[in-house]
Amino acid sequence: MNFKYGWLSLINSTPACICDFISYSTLSQGANIAKGTVISNTEFNTPTGGTWVSSPISINSEPTITCLNPNSGEATIIVADSINMKIQMANLNAPPPLKGLVFLIGNPPGRFDYMNQIPINLGALNYTYCLVSLLENSVKPGNAYGNIPAVDFDRTLGPFTGVQNLNLMFSGYYGPIDLGIRIESTTNLSSIFGLKAIIMPPDYVLGNQGTYELEDEDVYKYLEKKKKAKPKLEYSDPTGSPVSGLTISGESNAHTPISTTYTIIHP
Repeated sequence: MNFKYGWLSLINSTPACICDFISYSTLSQGANIAKGTVISNTEFNTPTGGTWVSSPISINSEPTITCLNPNSGEATIIVADSINMKIQMANLNAPPPLKGLVFLIGNPPGRFDYMNQIPINLGALNYTYCLVSLLENSVKPGNAYGNIPAVDFDRTLGPFTGVQNLNLMFSGYYGPIDLGIRIESTTNLSSIFGLKAIIMPPDYVLGNQGTYELEDEDVYKYLEKKKKAKPKLEYSDPTGSPVSGLTISGESNAHTPISTTYTIIHP
């Protein structure tokens, strides 16, 4: 994004489309599952009565990843379980400015495998609707008709209150994103919660392994470039024969004979 003139550029720019980031979303509480639909109107950027109030929303507990397509061959339940084990997605004990920061998992373009489930607490009040869009859209004038695209959760299943699971699926996008969760109470209190997310590919968390045909000198250069410890190549196997290859995993110096192939785990 190019905001050459700061706020002047931001508030006069075209709204970003949430469809470019979120491919599927629901808001659920037990068996009550409100499916998301992308709408375009003035609700996201217009507070009722003209005034915003502080958002009551907080992240209630650690988010989790679920696999919705376990038979795809690449996406499996165990992969989702491994991601849940390896990463901390939220920090409920962080200072207030960082409590809205979460690390989530995305999907490659055209794939719909992994869903992020984020437990959020709306507090004690009842809310007639809940919208999700890019946070920056809240200060933009909208498109030619003054409208902002946002995910709207089925209002017939409202009002929404208490702890809800905000389920977000990202496809074809990795990196930082600032989302806004816009809620409207039955007493016409308008607020937006800023959810700062870092979207990561699943294989980044799990680690990629690649096999390359390298000379010993190339291995030294590779490790030096990555600032890793240089391996020791003088190991012998239990029979006393010289080892013809070396498996390098992270910082370790394992010495498994593997013909003349060096297997390097990407950091």
